[in-house]
Amino acid sequence: MLAKRMRGGPSPLRLAALLLSMLSLSTPIQGAATKVRISAWYWLNSAPRSDWEGDFVTMHNLGFTDVVLCWGIDSAAFGKRIDDSRYAMEMAHKAGIGAYILLWHPYANSLERNPKYMQVDSAGRLLPTFDV
Repeated sequence: MLAKRMRGGPSPLRLAALLLSMLSLSTPIQGAATKVRISAWYWLNSAPRSDWEGDFVTMHNLGFTDVVLCWGIDSAAFGKRIDDSRYAMEMAHKAGIGAYILLWHPYANSLERNPKYMQVDSAGRLLPTFDV
């Protein structure tokens, strides 16, 4: 009976298809999904130092993965408030989110721009800002 089943059994092509489908179910072919990182700017001078830790915990609980730390238009604050900047980074890491420091100054938006490198809207008009 066993010999009969083997002779009249599935074709090699069917066996190969069955084996391939079993392998595809047991091992991921495409690999792990890419993790989406969500970050937000955080103006350190917009909240008291005592609020930072709680804000970062809240951000983590909401699904944020990173925070971009800035001192608003006071870019010199990174040099003057080194301990506060370091504390903010430590609190972000303690809350489970990454921290990046960004030196930003609004005067960069007033620099002259070459039109061939500027963004345009859907009508082809030049946009005077870096925002989209």
